[in-house]
Amino acid sequence: SAVLGTLRAILKDEGLAGLYRGATAAVLRVGLASATQLACYDTCRRAVRRATGWDAGVPLFATASFATSALVVAVMNPVDVVQTRLFAAAASGRSYYSGVVQCAVDALRHEGPRGLYKGALAHYLRVGPHTVLVLVLWEQFKLWTHGALRAASPS
Repeated sequence: SAVLGTLRAILKDEGLAGLYRGATAAVLRVGLASATQLACYDTCRRAVRRATGWDAGVPLFATASFATSALVVAVMNPVDVVQTRLFAAAASGRSYYSGVVQCAVDALRHEGPRGLYKGALAHYLRVGPHTVLVLVLWEQFKLWTHGALRAASPS
């Protein structure tokens, strides 16, 4: 298959380390995204609840999730820009960058902070619905299990 052929070619040309090229940026991205999402969601939910007076339910959870998504994109997008540039440089066979930090510094130097937010709207349009779906389902599951536990406990 094509996948096995590609794996063999990478192992032959670059060794085992070739399979992990770009992993630093990928791990940083996933860690930052998860930490931001988990740390910000409850705060956003409380703020939306205070501002609207909504009780627990889909409107509250969805609104808080969309706000959380904006924060996730604000943190993740610079990492995605750097990761994309590192992958593109590696794929072209040219070594423009010595690593993650040098790539980010180069982007800031030549394009300013806006350079790290290229594609942020598209990123939000992808991450937003995903975050809403995950967090709303999670909240509904918590409500369901909480109600089931309360119903099962002896009075």
